[in-house]
Formats: sequence, structure tokens, C-alpha cells
Amino acid sequence: MQYETLTRDQYLEFHQTLRDKDFKFSKVAIGMWDFMKAWGKWPTRALKDGDEIVSICFMKVSGQAQTKVLFISNIFTPTEHKKKGYAREMLDRNIREAVNLEAMTLRMDCNRKALAFYDALGTSYWGTTIEQSMFCDLPIDDSGVEGFWNHRNTSARDLLSLYPEKLRQAKMKWIAKKVRRHEEFDYGHPSRYGEFMSLWQSEKPE
Repeated sequence: MQYETLTRDQYLEFHQTLRDKDFKFSKVAIGMWDFMKAWGKWPTRALKDGDEIVSICFMKVSGQAQTKVLFISNIFTPTEHKKKGYAREMLDRNIREAVNLEAMTLRMDCNRKALAFYDALGTSYWGTTIEQSMFCDLPIDDSGVEGFWNHRNTSARDLLSLYPEKLRQAKMKWIAKKVRRHEEFDYGHPSRYGEFMSLWQSEKPE
């Protein structure tokens, strides 16, 4: 497998080969990356088997030293390549690349259709967003996706204690902004929502 980047023009060429729901999903991803003006610094990541693209990811790393975050906008595998482990390998390579760039956390909104995939990787969530996606913001290291299982049963307090105090407070504020008041959208997936909100209420600045 090769892990490569695609310019916007290269990606649009690939996009035109997609059909039906793959084409629609890809079109949304393009719109998001255009809106974020991310193509120049963060070209699309592609996993290739020979000359064939088998998985795609729109990702970027942002932030300053000791606060860098890997942000996953969209990751998808064309229908004919699903169920072969390509998306898992793509995400694993994204994480390892980001760690090499000194990212400390992975942030993404996992929509309902993708939850089975992320659950199988051991992902856990802080709660649900107003868009009704499960919100993930977790530590990452050079163990890649295997690291998800290390934090699967970690308490909210212990997980947040992994960060320097300054980053911890910023992280709590961000998580609260994303998930508070959305407990009605709980889909029964592993979530730290209740524990986190109790912690947030007890520790947030007046």
C-alpha cells in the first residue's frame, strides 16, 4: 500500500470516477475543504493499491507547540473497496503522520453511519453534537489506532489529566462547547458525557 497526497486537481479527477452515494459523499467533502481553504497546506491523503485509490482522507494538523490537534474532516472508502481494512489503515497512517508533526490529540465528529466502524476500532466519545454526531477528541501517539483501546475505559478525569494543565482547561472548554445540552442524542455508544458534564460543572471558571 502507498500513502500519498493528492492536489485538488488530482482529487477532482478521482472524484469524477465515483458514482452514486460515493460521488455525493465526495462532493460534500470537497465543499468542506474548499470552504476551509485547506487544499494548499493539507492536500487530500490517499491510500493506493498500485495505481488504484482505495481510501481517502481529508485531514489537517493545527495548533501551536504542545496543543497540536489532528482534525479529520472526512474519511471514506469507495463502495467496491469496503470491508477490506483500508479505512482502518488510512486512519492509522493519518495518526502516525500527525504524531510525527507533534499532534497530541485526534478530533472528529463521527456520524451515525460510521459509528460501527469507529466502535470496532475501540473509539469512545465525549457525547453528541448539535448535528447529532458522536464527538471524539482523544490523545494519540505512535501506536496509531491501537491507542484507542488504551483509552476505551479511561475515566474523563484520568483522560484529561494526561494533558498539561493549560491545555486541559482549553480541552474541557472545547468539549463542553461541542456536547453540552445534547444528551438527548445519545445513541448508546460508549460516551463520557455524564461524567464529563459533572466534572465541567465543578471545575469551570465562574
